[in-house]
Amino acid sequence: MKKLLKLIFYLLPFFIFILHGCEKNTIILPSRLYYPVIYFNSFEFSRDTIGWQGYGKSIFYDAPINGGKRSLHISGGCLVPHAWVDFPNKSPFSDFKLRCWGKNLSNGGTIILRSKNDLYKSINISINDSTWRQYQSYNVLHLSPNDTFRLEFISGGYVSSAMLVDLIEVVSAR
Repeated sequence: MKKLLKLIFYLLPFFIFILHGCEKNTIILPSRLYYPVIYFNSFEFSRDTIGWQGYGKSIFYDAPINGGKRSLHISGGCLVPHAWVDFPNKSPFSDFKLRCWGKNLSNGGTIILRSKNDLYKSINISINDSTWRQYQSYNVLHLSPNDTFRLEFISGGYVSSAMLVDLIEVVSAR
C-alpha cells in the first residue's frame, strides 16, 4: 500500500505539469444558445474559403483571443468586392444580423451582407480599430426564404488598405 501511495505521490505532479502545458482549444463556438447561427467561419484552414470568389483574400496567422490561430486577410485594388461567398437561405427565419471580430491593418475595410437578388437589401460592418474588436451590424437584413445571401469583403481601392476578419457569423435577429 505504501508503494502505491508513493507512486501516486511522485506521478501526480508530473501528470498535472503535463496536462497544464497542453494547448487548449481556443475557438469560440458560435452563440447558438442565443440566436440561431446561419453561417459561421473561423478561417482556421485553407479549405474554409473553398467556393469563395475574388482575388484579395488569404489566410493570415493572427486571430483574436479565443479565435484560434488564423483569420481572413482582405486587401485589394480598384475592382470590388475583393472577396465574396454566396450561400442559400435555408433557415425558417427572415431577419438577420452580421457579427464578427475584425482588425484594421491599414485604412480598414467593410463587410457587407446582402441579398444576391436585390442589391438594395444589405447591412454592413466597417472595420476601423487597429486592435482586435468584436463588431455587430446595427441594422437587420430582411431576406425571403428563397433568396441567397452574399457576404462581401472590401478593403482597398485607389488607396491601399487591409483588414483581418475572424469568427464571422450570420445569425437570426428574431
